[in-house]
Amino acid sequence: MRLYLKPFEPEHVPCLERWFYSGDYDDYFRDMSLLNKEQLKVYAYMKDGQSFIVYEDLNPVGFITIYEMRAIPSNGKIAILIDEKYQNQGYCLRAMILVLDYLFLKFDYEKVIIEVLEQNTRLNNMIVNGGFKLEAKLAKEARVDGELKDVIRYCMFKEQYKILRRNHGG
Repeated sequence: MRLYLKPFEPEHVPCLERWFYSGDYDDYFRDMSLLNKEQLKVYAYMKDGQSFIVYEDLNPVGFITIYEMRAIPSNGKIAILIDEKYQNQGYCLRAMILVLDYLFLKFDYEKVIIEVLEQNTRLNNMIVNGGFKLEAKLAKEARVDGELKDVIRYCMFKEQYKILRRNHGG
C-alpha cells in the first residue's frame, strides 16, 4: 500500500460530496457535511489549516484536514476520513502517519490533537492504538441528528510521534 497526500483542490469536491453526503460520514465530519458544493471548495483555501486527499496510486481513498493550526503554541487539530471500501485495511493509520510526518517534521509541531465522537468506537480504538493519549471528554460537544453527543479529545506529543514512527517503519 503506497499512500500519499495531495493538497485539496476544487476538482476534489466530487469526492467529498460522495463521502459526506452518502450518510456514512456525517456523524464524523459533522460540520463539513452541512456544506454545499460551493462551500466545500473553500477547503482548498483555508487560512488556518490545510486539507489533503489521501491517494493510493491514482485512487482517492480518503480526506484529511488540518485545522486550527497555530505557531504558538505549536499545535493543530486533524480529522481523517477513509472511504468505506478502504476501511479496516490499515489505511487510516497509514494516512494518520503521513499527516503526522507533515506536522511534526515540516512544521516542527509539539502537539497534534484529534477529536472523535465517543460513539465511534472503531476510530477511538485506532487512535489510541496509534499512540494518541486521552486528553479530555467534551460533554455534549456535537449535535448529531438533533441530539447532543460527547466528543473525546486525544493528543500526541512529538515524543510519542517518534515512538509511533519507530514502530511503523520510520
